[in-house]
Amino acid sequence: MQDFKFSWYGGHPVLDLVNTFDERVSAAPVDKLVSYEALASFAVQAGLMDRVTAEKLIQIGTPAARADVHARVLALREALWSLLQKGTASQEIPRDAAALLERSIHDALDARELGVVEGRVTWIWRDSQDLLLPLHMLSLAVQEFFAPGESSLVKRCAATDCGGLFLDTSRTHRRRWCSMAGCGNRDKVRRYRAGHDS
Repeated sequence: MQDFKFSWYGGHPVLDLVNTFDERVSAAPVDKLVSYEALASFAVQAGLMDRVTAEKLIQIGTPAARADVHARVLALREALWSLLQKGTASQEIPRDAAALLERSIHDALDARELGVVEGRVTWIWRDSQDLLLPLHMLSLAVQEFFAPGESSLVKRCAATDCGGLFLDTSRTHRRRWCSMAGCGNRDKVRRYRAGHDS
């Protein structure tokens, strides 16, 4: 399985998923979640899925079936963006985005059952080779993310051409950039040049 390159500054798989649409508010955004294989790679790198399962999944089903799951994850991603943008800027929640997330979480919960693993009772997937597993795993991450505490720390990168989201867990809660090495340094360079051009 090919390892796709993603950014991991979000601080949570949900935000890292949203950030796979890189520089989304710029004139030339870059979608890094380009296929089902990229989705499987993301799930592995995010710690949601083991590599063996991912490698099996990218080999099964029809291209159309894999494309359908990929499209559903992209819809989940954009619903998250809509919800986090509008839900943090005001108290209004976009109901269509919330409804999509609620359906995805419900479907993920319904895809599990109690079973025995290594001598203990735990939740297992009803079908361990279901193409929808990456979507289900991300949906459960969404459910966990919106538990009290996490989502209140979400910030948007201060760079006008970025749009990246991250959890501000800094001591003073004054973090401004998704990445100091990227957006933070670019802003410093811009301000330096502006000061010397005047």
